[in-house]
Amino acid sequence: MNPEKLINPLIIYWDINPDQSEDDIVLRICGELVDTGVFILDLKDMSQQQGGVTEKILKRLSKEQIKIILTSDSTFLRMPVEVLKGPQLFIEFDSVERFRTGLDDVLDQIRKGHAAGVSFGLNSRNFLELPGFISLCIDNKIENVSIPIQRAYDSEVFYPDPDEASGLSEALDKLDLEHLNLSIHDPFLWKMFYKKENPNEDGCNAAKTMMYISKDFEVTPCPIMPISIGNLRETSLKEIFSSMMRQEVRDKLLLEPDECGACSLLDKCKGGCRGRTYVISGSLNKRDPACLSPQTK
Repeated sequence: MNPEKLINPLIIYWDINPDQSEDDIVLRICGELVDTGVFILDLKDMSQQQGGVTEKILKRLSKEQIKIILTSDSTFLRMPVEVLKGPQLFIEFDSVERFRTGLDDVLDQIRKGHAAGVSFGLNSRNFLELPGFISLCIDNKIENVSIPIQRAYDSEVFYPDPDEASGLSEALDKLDLEHLNLSIHDPFLWKMFYKKENPNEDGCNAAKTMMYISKDFEVTPCPIMPISIGNLRETSLKEIFSSMMRQEVRDKLLLEPDECGACSLLDKCKGGCRGRTYVISGSLNKRDPACLSPQTK
């Protein structure tokens, strides 16, 4: 195996702590995002606060060449209009019932000309609601839909069992997805929607094109992979991006899981979601438990 020559990540995921008040660290990170040439900043803020950390970040980066994606339950509805002109906005819901309740807020943002959409974080309690959620988007002409990467700090890292996956696939078959702009990070979920391999899929990109900043400023390879590469209270982004720890993690992710060795899909799949595998099994050398390929059983 030849190790990859790592460059600065293209996308940074950053979850905002509602109680965060360390403005000096937050603003320093913003400057480092600019200096390191990050292309996309994907912010998640569930703080319910007005004028908090997220608003400071948006104001600091408003004139920079960074595409910002902001996901929130509805916090940004209380931010000044001028702050919201640049980011792509996603209002997050965890059930169809709450989506129906908040539907007018989403449609109001779209009417105002904002790049607004909805986010639906999957778990064992709402997984079977996904077709209904997508149907509501289609019926209301909401084009931008995100099914985000799960977080390692969530109470569970969810994946469907074979029966659930089969039922979901059948329900999704009945929906017209043509006009939806779907953002799906899970390779197996993507296949449930489109019944084929993702042509843009090239295995796990953790610690390569993406990295994650937690609510406590911990930097990990991706939101679902709890392997610390450094903490921004003590270390700069530049140092973390160029660290041996990052290179070592990436080298391990390039190794094919032993359990996938005989699978004909391995060349494309590369072992699936390596973060989910790590959280559930404690190892990077096992197959993704969400994989339904009979060749890996």
